[in-house]
This record gives sequence, C-alpha cells and structure tokens, in this order.
Amino acid sequence: MPLVLVAVVVAATAIVLAGRGSQEGDRGQRADPTAEALAFVPADALRLRTVIAGQVSSRSLSAAGEHRGARLLQGDGVAVATRGALLLVARDLTRLRRALDFRAAGLPALNPRRLRERLGGLNGPAVLRVVGDAEAFAVRLGDGVREVPWVRAVRRFAVSVRVTDDGLDARARLATDASDLVPSEVPLALGPVAPVTAGEDALTVGLRDLSHSLEFAQRAFEVADPGAFARVRAAKALIRTLGRLDLDTAVLGQLGTDSTLTSDLRAVTLRATADDNERLARALRRIRPLLRPLLRGAGLNDAEVLPEPREEYRVEEASVAVARFGLAGDSFVLTTDPAADVRRVAGAPPSSAGEPRGALSGRLRSRALRELLLRRLGLSPPAAQSLSPLGDLSFWLRAELDRLEARAELPIGR
Repeated sequence: MPLVLVAVVVAATAIVLAGRGSQEGDRGQRADPTAEALAFVPADALRLRTVIAGQVSSRSLSAAGEHRGARLLQGDGVAVATRGALLLVARDLTRLRRALDFRAAGLPALNPRRLRERLGGLNGPAVLRVVGDAEAFAVRLGDGVREVPWVRAVRRFAVSVRVTDDGLDARARLATDASDLVPSEVPLALGPVAPVTAGEDALTVGLRDLSHSLEFAQRAFEVADPGAFARVRAAKALIRTLGRLDLDTAVLGQLGTDSTLTSDLRAVTLRATADDNERLARALRRIRPLLRPLLRGAGLNDAEVLPEPREEYRVEEASVAVARFGLAGDSFVLTTDPAADVRRVAGAPPSSAGEPRGALSGRLRSRALRELLLRRLGLSPPAAQSLSPLGDLSFWLRAELDRLEARAELPIGR
C-alpha cells in the first residue's frame, strides 16, 4: 500500500472518529462553530485527487452535486468538497454546505501563506496539514465545560502528518493563553520528563504524576457540573467525618509518582506507585465501608466494595464482580478485570523512562491497532490485508502553560 494512501486512510479515520473539525476565521471574524468542517490544502493536489477518484470508483464515496463551485461527495459518516487545491471534509452535507457558505461570505481564504503562519513550529514537508480554531469548538462543549480554566484558555490548533522512510510521523500543537493559567489548571504535569512504565499489553500508557491529573479532573468536574459534583463532595465529607481522614490527601494524594495504564481492549488496568504504602493501606481499610455513597455519586447506585485477603478489594454491581483493586508492596492496582491477579500486575518489572518528551507516553501494538481500524472502518477480510504493514503506534503528550504538544509515529512495512 503506498504510504500516501495510508496517510489519507488514517487521516480520514481520524476525522470519522473525531466527528468534528475546524473552522477558518480570525478573531473578530470567526466562522460559526456549527460549520464543523476541516479545510485542507494538500501538498500534492494531483495525488489527492487520484486517491479521491479511487474512493469514488470503489463506491466508498458517491457524487452529491455541487455547491458554491465545489464538487460534493459523500460516504458513510463523512462528506467531502473539492475545489481547485482546496479540500473540505465534514460529518455530513449540511455542515459541508454551511462551511462553503461561510467561505463565500468573505472569510479569509486558507492559502499556503496563511497556512504556514498558523502551522507555526509544524511547518515543513507534509502530506497532511490541518489548522483550526479550538476556541470555536470549546463553545460547543456547553457553558459548564467552557468554565473550566484550561478549556477557556484554548486558542488555535495545528496538525501535520509527514511520510518518513519508516512510516508516518504526526505532530499536533494546541495553543493556550497562559496569562491566567497556573500549573494545577493544566491536565498533565508540566515539562518534558517522561514517565517510567511497568507492564505491557495491547495498549500501554505511562503517566507522570497521576495525582496532578486526578486533581485537574476533580476541579474540572466541579466547574463543569456543580450539581453532580455536589454528591461527590457530600460523600467525601461523610468519609472525612466518619472515617476521620481526607480522601484527597490519604488516597489520591499518595499517587503522585509514575503510573501505568494497560488494556487488552476489553479490560483496563491501572498500576501506580504509592508514596506511602502503609498510610494508603490504612486509608483503604478505613474508608472501604464508607465507599457506597461515593460510588452512588459516580452513578453506580448498586455497587459495593467487598474485602478480600492481602489488602485487596472486589467491586460488585448488582452482585456481579466488575472490578478489583488493592495494594501489593508499594504498588496500588485498580482493574476492570475481576479475575486479574493484583500481585502479578504489581510485580511487572519497570521499563526505563523514554526520551524526555512529556508527561504522557504510550504504545498501541500493531495487532490492536488493526483490530480498532477494522471495527471502525468495517473492512472485509480481503481489504483488511491492506492494514497488515502497520507497525506499533507510539505516542506522547507534553503540557506547558502556553501549549499542549503531541506526536505519534506509525512504522509501515513496505
């Protein structure tokens, strides 16, 4: 499979998975966020037209008329418009026509010069380059989510996909307004230091300073949905009163070092190193009888936590085991696999920290990646053979006050 075709397939899959796109526009003259269209200026317009013609021939895309001088095509969950060197992609024809209307209304054209300006540090040869206004998307998230400081600070985003000798190299950058942000309001711990991971599965993700991200999630939840968070606050107050301990400090605050999330695409397992395992063990024993109201606050009305030997606990919902957690040595383990061996998970040897790229890094094994793509694209077995050259997908994220950077690398055999 030609690498450029793989790039287009992966990009189209990302568009369908995301279900939303970007709008063109400058401050003071921004496109209506309901347009939901991605605008592309391909590096090789002729090659891209050839790929699109092939999609029409295979009936993955079908002609849908014209609008504002652009040729319209539609497929399963995607609509495409082509006009000259410009490619627009949206979820459906209604959004696509609306995006074309906005362009015709006088919005600045996304020409190569403006595209380079918006790409910023992601300039350079690429088969796919995307820029957009993240602020416009934030508006669509609702008033509650929009009040989360980090969401309120997002500005523009840019994405670039390159074809290398080894495969595909995708980079993304989300700019944020750092003037009013503090480190605790950012989703990830700041800086390039990579986490140390332990264990491996189809999907393996390492995270530095889990407690930082948990604190961010709590604060975001509180701002986005105060009513729902009030139930969680009440449950935490009950634990503080009856259990005589602070849940945030005695439990969540103990998970401040590196952690690993693994999944076989069915169950998810978290392993985190406890700062003080004896203190955490005492806290778990003390709060276990009081966890029911906290679970109710999370929407698990029929759930309860039952003790097991060796500082382990089983979570049941409607008398059916759905998860387990516990301590083994200095490792805290939480898994949605009720049959998992907590001590085996805790005993997985650590790997060395990767390159200093960011607080989150991970790897999706090639077999799992192909399985996910097959599910999403609904490919027949013969067509699925086109995905066999795909290797392991590696990725990382780095957070700073003024930006969130991401990179993904996908080796492709020839």
